[in-house]
Amino acid sequence: MHRDLASTDRLRFHWEVVCLHLEITSAYQDVLDDIVSKYSEPHREYHNATHIAKMIYCLNYLDSFFPKLDLEDMNQLIMATIFHDVIYDPRASNNEEQSADYTKRTLERLGVDQSFILNVMAYILCTKTHKIDSSVPYSAAMIDADLAILSADASEYDEYARAIRVEYGFVPNEDYQVGRTKVLQSFLGRDSIYHVAGYRDEFEAKARENIAREIASLNATESR
Repeated sequence: MHRDLASTDRLRFHWEVVCLHLEITSAYQDVLDDIVSKYSEPHREYHNATHIAKMIYCLNYLDSFFPKLDLEDMNQLIMATIFHDVIYDPRASNNEEQSADYTKRTLERLGVDQSFILNVMAYILCTKTHKIDSSVPYSAAMIDADLAILSADASEYDEYARAIRVEYGFVPNEDYQVGRTKVLQSFLGRDSIYHVAGYRDEFEAKARENIAREIASLNATESR
């Protein structure tokens, strides 16, 4: 299993920057060590620090589409990104809720303002359904960043598909093919996969192409 040390370094850097902005001066390093430890768990082939680093990179790109997004908003988005998969068990159905609960307990211990915490939790919960929450101002950015991998170059997308299969290695092939195809087709059935207009214009077609290719591959595997 590949571990991207550069991505871990980027996660650490952005955590420290946000903590600096929030004037968190104690215990933040211990929290960071626990977060990094969780993203280094051996069952995480995709949901690891590399995923987090790429999401943060995408958020910085998406920033250009939101002229009113200020530092406080971006800090909330980055903090939500860092925490959104901190609890991840592919056998569980409540990872997002558990991650949000972990976030609440952790940020309260660090003395973070309650309104900031609630907004971070709301962003995390948006990643469960990948649907916009009208009460969360920049949920579109959070969702699109989490789904950015869908529009990656073919080789990177195929590596993502492989990594997801490894994480679900406990699922028999036939059941995986059915379940994964259902998930992928649900994205294709949406009016649009991405929500931010400019980002959608640039990446929607590529995401649909990748998803269709994976579905075809799953069907080919099933027919053999």
